[in-house]
Amino acid sequence: RNLKVGAVKMLALTLVVFSLVATSALADRNDFVTGYGFTKIMTNCFGDENYYGFLRQIAEAGRWCQQEPVHIPEVKAHTKKDYHVESVVPGVPAIHYPQVPAHAHPHTYNTPFTYHQVPYSAVKPKHHEPIITAADVSGLIEVTKARVSNLTCTLRKLGEIDDYLNFIPQTSVNRILALPYISYSLRHDLIQGVQQCEALTKCLPLEYSDSVVPPPAIKRILAYLKCEKKNRLISCMKEDLKRHIYDIDISPIKELHPHETDDQTIERALFVLYGAKTDSFELK
Repeated sequence: RNLKVGAVKMLALTLVVFSLVATSALADRNDFVTGYGFTKIMTNCFGDENYYGFLRQIAEAGRWCQQEPVHIPEVKAHTKKDYHVESVVPGVPAIHYPQVPAHAHPHTYNTPFTYHQVPYSAVKPKHHEPIITAADVSGLIEVTKARVSNLTCTLRKLGEIDDYLNFIPQTSVNRILALPYISYSLRHDLIQGVQQCEALTKCLPLEYSDSVVPPPAIKRILAYLKCEKKNRLISCMKEDLKRHIYDIDISPIKELHPHETDDQTIERALFVLYGAKTDSFELK
């Protein structure tokens, strides 16, 4: 009997491990497919030579930074506008609950009735070895520090940020202006996206966040990169839609907004196509 119980436990443990490995493999595969799909969108938008050349520059800068010692610069918080908060913790108003008629209660006054009560136990849990050990945590700390250091080093090597981890938007603008074989409207949208993301990250009051990591300067870098990537994707989707606009009957949009330019109509068409499929409008 003990052998059977042990075999069942071993089988259950094997299934758990297998499910974790399968989930991890599926996530890795999804990450690869998503990344590959994004790359194909970018090459379709900018051309193979332009986009792969840009990725090559990033890879070369990253390899150079991997040879450098791990270093995360200490950046003092910039002087920012004071936010006047009238009340940090608002007062709790008195709540008057309505009186429920006696006949609405299932039990009359002083009538005893039983209900389930979870028993309280002050028993100290048995000591067991942690799943993630101190050595594991120390290793994760070093890996995280190395990744952050490599990111900031690579961005500095590319001229995207200065020594104080501030973005230099002119670097991205110059690269966009130097791109050959792209339309004026795409170039305009890309530059506008860089300017929007740079302005957005400057306005983030991250110094008021409760979280201590990562530092505000690193948070702004991550927010900028995410914003720029999303805006670049939308700009390329808009450009692709413009190329195939004759495959879509946009007359309903034209009827609703007859005085808008073709570029504005295409933006509305993209919003409609995206808005009908996205889950951004769902509360979860």
